Amino acid sequence: MFYSKNQMEYILTISHMADVALLANKLTKETLFETNLFSKQGSLSLEEVKELAQSIQGKTKRVFVWDSLQSDKQIQAKLPIVKALLPYFDAIRFADIGISKVLEENEIHIEKQLSLLHTTPSAHAVLSWLLALKDKPTVVAISNQIPLDEIKLLSQLLIENNLSCAIELLGAGKLEVYYSSRSLLDRQDKDAFLVQEIASEDRPLQKNKIQQKQAGTLMYYDKDLYILDLATEIEQYYITRLAISFPQEKERQAFINLHTNINWQTELKQYWTTPTFRGFLRANRTDKPLSRLKNQFLDQYREQAFATLIDAHKPNYCVIELLRPVTLPISGYMITPEGKRWDFNFTSLVNLKEEIFTDQVPQGIYKVGWLKYSFPTSLLCFNED
Repeated sequence: MFYSKNQMEYILTISHMADVALLANKLTKETLFETNLFSKQGSLSLEEVKELAQSIQGKTKRVFVWDSLQSDKQIQAKLPIVKALLPYFDAIRFADIGISKVLEENEIHIEKQLSLLHTTPSAHAVLSWLLALKDKPTVVAISNQIPLDEIKLLSQLLIENNLSCAIELLGAGKLEVYYSSRSLLDRQDKDAFLVQEIASEDRPLQKNKIQQKQAGTLMYYDKDLYILDLATEIEQYYITRLAISFPQEKERQAFINLHTNINWQTELKQYWTTPTFRGFLRANRTDKPLSRLKNQFLDQYREQAFATLIDAHKPNYCVIELLRPVTLPISGYMITPEGKRWDFNFTSLVNLKEEIFTDQVPQGIYKVGWLKYSFPTSLLCFNED
């Protein structure tokens, strides 16, 4: 049997106790459960997930998620816990095919689902993973980096290889950029739950969230993925499932209120707190950012800039690189990556040999006095006459 085009199924994710209210909906026939110990994003305790799974027995297919990366030793150590939990679930979803092998070796028989959600961005690579598994998964959750045309190829490959496997995409939720099983924010307290926001020097307004929990460290894109409103189009490519994960209470409550409406997929997007995007649904353009590694505030000043700030030692001095020879004195202004402006007057510059220049200054690296708002990559421009 092969999954043909039919009505889309929506898969809800229960990652926190706040998500429990979602279980009352009648839209979904399958629910993912994410725990703090076994999943990358979830925070449910083992007792909580057990009680929740018991409470909805027979109402929805209950899927236990084990998508965190583990060493062979860690997998073996956690196997008794999994054995005790799986009787309360109808399926298990994993990202490491080694977990499937361990389950087979220990004669733990349960429906299996493969998660390649943030890896394996090609149809042939997905097929290779599916063929490598002895006990074939009923579902494969694939990366948003695979465009629709290539998903169509994947569906053809499944037919050719006689694989009965439903294709699932993330329909809405946070988009993972990076994951490590290590504790990178606090290596001393590996069980700590920590959240930070970071930004690159070139794009200070693009803030990415980093989260550390027991299963490791995750970095998220600054926009959420949202393609639920394209469900009708997506169905034409033999995608039968869209998973939904709610980052905040506002989205969760909006779904509860709207999910019985005919156009709930479009209406829900209006309540999404974080800006959203389509991902690479129509084309994989992972190389596109390489041509845009610029800053919106600095771009308009690059042509007239005579120097760039390369280091700052508050409150003593800054280091600049002259992009062309200049004549002192100089009256100008500095533009930071955040768009802040600071006026300055230079009557002298000092090179790295401590030589002082007061008139003609050749291209090179020099020290100047401290400039307020100084930040590497800031641009220095002449005042307009």
